[in-house]
Amino acid sequence: MASRFVDTANTQQVDGRAVVATYTLTTLKPGTVEFSLSVTNLFDKGYIDTINTNYYQQTSTTNAALYPGAPRTVFGHIGVRF
Repeated sequence: MASRFVDTANTQQVDGRAVVATYTLTTLKPGTVEFSLSVTNLFDKGYIDTINTNYYQQTSTTNAALYPGAPRTVFGHIGVRF
């Protein structure tokens, strides 16, 4: 994502971001047991995910709430079919 403006006057910005994610799936025996692993924010970089500006309360200084993105997150799954 490219850099974005923080305020409604478009005078302040936050840097752009690129979040790397990966996913893998393997099966022991087709139709029986499967394992998967998913990782988001693989390199655990800090970034601004959400910018919330209240248009009606903007002043000459930025009155915005900046919310950080999620840190590295790992999900695992084991599935059994029978």
